[in-house]
Amino acid sequence: WPKVPEKHFMQSEIAKYLKQNGFDTSKMKVHVYESITTENETSFEGTVDQLEGKKFSDLSVMVFNQATLESYITFD
Repeated sequence: WPKVPEKHFMQSEIAKYLKQNGFDTSKMKVHVYESITTENETSFEGTVDQLEGKKFSDLSVMVFNQATLESYITFD
């Protein structure tokens, strides 16, 4: 799947998707962790809009920091 663009939905694509669907990504705090528990472990902390255009490893985890619990269920 990494070579099939329509199946590529990584952090940058998620950031763009959220913005295109009405989320204010400049106010959404996020953490991205790569290669957790290895000597190559890295982390990113910022806002979702800062993820656009960034590349992360396929072995990464994205965590949204929410002060108010929201879910896709509450959006039309």
